[in-house]
Amino acid sequence: MKNAVLLFCLLLAGLGASAQPNKKVAPALYQFVNTEFMQKYRDLRIQAESDAIRVQSGLEQLKPAEQFRLRTAYDQTASRANQLLESIKQDFQNPKKLKSIAEFPDMYSDGLRYKLQELADFYAANFQQALADASVKKEEVDGSVTLVLIVELIGLTKGLTNYFAAIKREAKQYTDKYLHENLVQPYRWRYWEELSGSASPYEKYEKSSEANMDTPTEDAFDRQLQKVNTTIQMLPTKNNDPYQSDNFNLPPDEPAPADSTFQYEDWSPVAADSSSQRNIISKPAPANAKKQENPAPPVEKKAAQGKVAPVKNKQ
Repeated sequence: MKNAVLLFCLLLAGLGASAQPNKKVAPALYQFVNTEFMQKYRDLRIQAESDAIRVQSGLEQLKPAEQFRLRTAYDQTASRANQLLESIKQDFQNPKKLKSIAEFPDMYSDGLRYKLQELADFYAANFQQALADASVKKEEVDGSVTLVLIVELIGLTKGLTNYFAAIKREAKQYTDKYLHENLVQPYRWRYWEELSGSASPYEKYEKSSEANMDTPTEDAFDRQLQKVNTTIQMLPTKNNDPYQSDNFNLPPDEPAPADSTFQYEDWSPVAADSSSQRNIISKPAPANAKKQENPAPPVEKKAAQGKVAPVKNKQ
């Protein structure tokens, strides 16, 4: 039985390696599926399916409740892994999303890491825990290798966005069928019924309603991008109206009254004399200004008087 399982795993690996997009027709997609991230994702799919097949080979030793728990946990984990592929496929078909990814590559990488971390947590808390609780021999399958592969994938998301710029240039020629055959189908996790032979692996398989227990959540990258757009919209914008007060344009000064006068000091150079004073120049009021009644008389300046020395009496 072990030899049959190993032979099936090698067959899955061969099928995954042979499914490649046309290098001349879609070079950017060809480079993307040959990245270390996608190769590791294919290894993850093969390992997870191998664990499920080993469990199915010993179902006679498991209780019906344990069989149902293992099947449900595996299908739900496979559904999450396949949803990640579907989201990448939809991103490739959305020019606006590709433009946003090019502008915020780190944000998109963080979103992928968040999804993979969720996948690892769910796998450990459900399928791996179900294996530990069931009467499955640990030397047969324990799920730890699959969990290690998910952790390795998390570290490979950083440089993945470098390929999106080239994908954007040829995204118009991608159809949903083309991406499904070259991006989704070779890397998707097969569900429990497919692995057990209850469903044909050559037909497009839709997961059962039992595996789809969770409602789809909003994409993490879209949530972060929405926050950035909201922050940008809240920033103050320059107002073109010069007479409206805002954060950029100050209101104009009010005009001075017509009858007001002001004085300023004349700072023209003068001779260095301690007794000289700076001239005060007055600006006359406009001609149409009203004359003040009973103006105050001008103040006359007194000439400076020097000190007279006392006269000494003659003896």
